[in-house]
Amino acid sequence: MGSVAAVRIGFVSGDDQVTLCASFSRRVAPQTTVVAPSVRVGTTPVLDVPTRDAMRRELFPISRVVVARAADCPFLAGLEVTDLEGLRSAAKRLREFGTRAAVVAGLLVRGRVLDLVDDDGEVVAARHRARFRRRASRVWPERTRRR
Repeated sequence: MGSVAAVRIGFVSGDDQVTLCASFSRRVAPQTTVVAPSVRVGTTPVLDVPTRDAMRRELFPISRVVVARAADCPFLAGLEVTDLEGLRSAAKRLREFGTRAAVVAGLLVRGRVLDLVDDDGEVVAARHRARFRRRASRVWPERTRRR
């Protein structure tokens, strides 16, 4: 195996897995670790409180960046995100757990998607036009076929 340029950590479950990931990251790529916790899949929670706390304690401090969806910030950062100031506060709160940078992405406001990067206190926000594809067959299967 060659050298590892970066580590991305997403799905983890339990203290043991968090400890194993943190140990690996410290050993092979301590300056380029990205933690992007998967809080839920659809509406199903996949990250429990003990695992979140272990991530905050062991992974966030050694990571270069933590990436969070705006909708997951109440669970990850303890803050509700409804506007640009909320994005700022959530990113700052994530950085308080020890990561150097935080990305909070995907806040939908008036047809725009807002993302924010807080890199060691330097903040950049981006606004994108929301583009959604409608797939009627997945949303309303009974309405897709007319007889």
